[in-house]
Amino acid sequence: MLYDIKSKKVFVVVIANDAGNANKKKIIDKCNFFKIPYFVLMSKSELMSIFNRNISSFGITDVNLAQKLINNIRKGGIDYGNK
Repeated sequence: MLYDIKSKKVFVVVIANDAGNANKKKIIDKCNFFKIPYFVLMSKSELMSIFNRNISSFGITDVNLAQKLINNIRKGGIDYGNK
């Protein structure tokens, strides 16, 4: 993911709130340097239930999806599982 941030293939990054401090710092520093928005949300177990993989962060490469996610998070319009 760090390579994708450097090459600006990623438009937004989501990091698990319980990710390792060293890993979280590397990603946040790269995002700040390359001006990629990032959010620290969810836990690793919540991400695992979504992606069926043990991950602590992910990046969105589709500009429209990334913009929609950013807008929803900033407006507080995301509902995690209450249907």
